[in-house]
Amino acid sequence: MVFKRPYADIYQSNHAIKNAVVSFSGYCSGVVVSPDGLVFTNHHCGFEAIRKHSTVEKDYMKNGFVAKFVRRRAPNEKSFSCLFMVSQEDVTPRLAKLGFNEMSVKEQESCLAKLEKELNDEIKHKGKFYQVQIDPYYEGNQYYATTYRLFPDVRLVFTIPKSMGKFGGEIDNWMWPRQTSDFAVFLEFMPHLITMNQQNIAKEKRAL
Repeated sequence: MVFKRPYADIYQSNHAIKNAVVSFSGYCSGVVVSPDGLVFTNHHCGFEAIRKHSTVEKDYMKNGFVAKFVRRRAPNEKSFSCLFMVSQEDVTPRLAKLGFNEMSVKEQESCLAKLEKELNDEIKHKGKFYQVQIDPYYEGNQYYATTYRLFPDVRLVFTIPKSMGKFGGEIDNWMWPRQTSDFAVFLEFMPHLITMNQQNIAKEKRAL
């Protein structure tokens, strides 16, 4: 069976698959699978969050975890977040006009930091949950400024036991198939859904 979708459905349309992809805390990827913000990522990407929520009495690393109710979804540190890409701009020509290619490494680092700050200042009007990040591409031959929308409240919803998530070891191996359950589920708590979540919590309390 072959996955066949038009190019526009993957990258260009308003409902393109890429719109559901997130940067998971800046070091992993994830995908949103529901309107209320459920995010699937790799087990090893959520490993540290799972570990921090584990105790001797409630060892989520060993036994796994599932939040049956909204209020049981475990909040994480503020550094744990989801980032949606809003837009991307090639800033290579802009850097070239500043003499970037003739600068020393330290001067280039300073130039990138200054431009990144300028771009972040320009989008402040959109709100505090927007940020710009400049990264090198193609071995440093091109630089792109990516605008992200930040969701800083990410909560643990489900994880399988470590024995399943890390089965076979070598979690970052891409060379051969691995028979493992390398996934975990989180919730990006969205501000516009707070009322809905509060209503769900109230319903759960009445049910108890």
